[in-house]
Amino acid sequence: MSTPALAQDASNGQQSADIAVLKAGKQVPTRVVKGVVFNGATRQPMSGVLVSAAALDGYSTFTEPDGTYTLNIPLSVSQLYISAPNMNGILVGVVEGEQVKNSYLYPETFADEYIERNNMLGIQAVRDFDYSDAVSIEEEIQKQAGAAVHTISRSGTAGIGSVMFMNGLNSLNVNAQPLIVIDGVIVDQQYNRQMLHQGFYNNILSNINP
Repeated sequence: MSTPALAQDASNGQQSADIAVLKAGKQVPTRVVKGVVFNGATRQPMSGVLVSAAALDGYSTFTEPDGTYTLNIPLSVSQLYISAPNMNGILVGVVEGEQVKNSYLYPETFADEYIERNNMLGIQAVRDFDYSDAVSIEEEIQKQAGAAVHTISRSGTAGIGSVMFMNGLNSLNVNAQPLIVIDGVIVDQQYNRQMLHQGFYNNILSNINP
């Protein structure tokens, strides 16, 4: 919002118009949360840890020497993201009341529980096949995706009769096979099928060198 302000010019007696720009900020209702951050390996309090509102910039603080923190966050925030150098970041849920449960950070030598900071769609990436000993690429996908993708062979011939499942068996009455797109080209792994019990399945991924 801009408001014109008239000022008297002492030199020539004429009025000059100065523009004063006033920025009106929207007031967001907030609340206070408190907690303590510990080193998961040593169980000692950690200072200088960044505590911020998850998926929302502008609301953050650092822990004190005793590991405690106090943070004002909007009422809509339900998670805090806690991170420190050389440590795996974690997401901590925020419930009613000020006190947040104790948080424990583990060094990067441990597996990271949160590969993506905000992964609401459950997206997983599989990469680095250079030194894989897998015969077919779906073996590496299955291993790296943590059983989110599982392949069952229904034939003694490699690459033929394989059925691939994502997040388990979703339905017995539909195809339920994942869509595979290679360099922008959709490939079909099924022939003459309407249900899982019918048709012939071809593991097209067996044609790709890991």
